[in-house]
Amino acid sequence: MFEKIGSAAELVERLYKLKDHVQILEAVAPLRDAINEAQREATAALSRIHELTVANLELEAKLASREDVKALKDKYEVFTFEKGAVAWRLKDKGSGDYPVICANCLENGQKSPLHHSYPFHNCLNCKSRIMTDTHPGSSRR
Repeated sequence: MFEKIGSAAELVERLYKLKDHVQILEAVAPLRDAINEAQREATAALSRIHELTVANLELEAKLASREDVKALKDKYEVFTFEKGAVAWRLKDKGSGDYPVICANCLENGQKSPLHHSYPFHNCLNCKSRIMTDTHPGSSRR
């Protein structure tokens, strides 16, 4: 692109030196071509800048999402229920956040509480249903 602009500038300098009208008209055509080519290259460069900017914004959003998940994992700890199911349990019970969240959803970058409905915990987001407690009387057999 800069080469085309440089050649256009050289053509303009030649125009100043020409005295004959015909010579001026002949010299203007390559100048127009050089300007048009420089504009095409500039447009292509702007298009590429736009593509890279969009890609950069997408990567920044992904990075922010991963940082959010990391911060969330720092607030919770892996917990295994009596029946072996895994979830994430809040470390600081006094923080007022969800006490237990779904491990599946957290791996997908979402915080979804598990709702206890004896003997299960259910995730309303991903519809996971995990057995977390022993059925009453099951140990009697």
